[in-house]
Amino acid sequence: MFKRIILLFLLAINCKFSYGQDQQFSIAQLCNLLTDIKTFESNMLKIGNTPIGNNYGVTFSGKNNKGYAVGTIDDIPTNNTYYRKIWKWPDGRILNNDEINENKLDTNFETRDYLEAEGLGPINKEEIKGYYYEKDKIIHLEKCIYGSSTFGKDYFDNELTGEYYFKYAIYKLIIGNKLKNTNSRSLTYRFFNELLYKNYMKQISTIATYVKTQKNGYDILVSYYKYGAFTISTQIDNTQTPTNYKIIISK
Repeated sequence: MFKRIILLFLLAINCKFSYGQDQQFSIAQLCNLLTDIKTFESNMLKIGNTPIGNNYGVTFSGKNNKGYAVGTIDDIPTNNTYYRKIWKWPDGRILNNDEINENKLDTNFETRDYLEAEGLGPINKEEIKGYYYEKDKIIHLEKCIYGSSTFGKDYFDNELTGEYYFKYAIYKLIIGNKLKNTNSRSLTYRFFNELLYKNYMKQISTIATYVKTQKNGYDILVSYYKYGAFTISTQIDNTQTPTNYKIIISK
């Protein structure tokens, strides 16, 4: 009788360890973490997870009246000629980029690359900082503010039992009639515990509506569910060792 009690106690402890302790957030709580990156990071720190890395930035994308793409990182594309780069040419002339290009003085950009590498140009570098001159008329331009943040569970010596990855993109229309991109947020939880995955699947099947299952670009089956405004996807990657289980929530 005593041995049986001990066995039941050990089984209970094992079950709790198998997915009870490993589950830091329910599916509903994971959805709530998508509110914004501050909510995500503060809850990660509160529960004791370790920051692994983050990345933030701004990009601009669009097209000109010739149908070519316009895109930069950080610098704002503009048709304002004030923001043309100006150079002091080796022969002493002061020329802007349009004059250099139209007269084919530097078709391979060798001279301008050399001047820039030597800190000799453009001579108006400070005045045009933060802008990128585009000669052809810009007819559509969007600004994207993006960010990502990664936290590890039980993260020691580059080993972990789980990884949370949050990313977002916010778009603003600068030029044009309508945004072509939509704001997005997603949270990926990657872990290695099969029992925890089964537990999550029970939660998902209870609160969400099944949509479909299909292979992704890596030939891995992904199942999709709808939960209010959220899309939940689940997948098992047996090509990794140990097996990777993923819950991805997006909005």
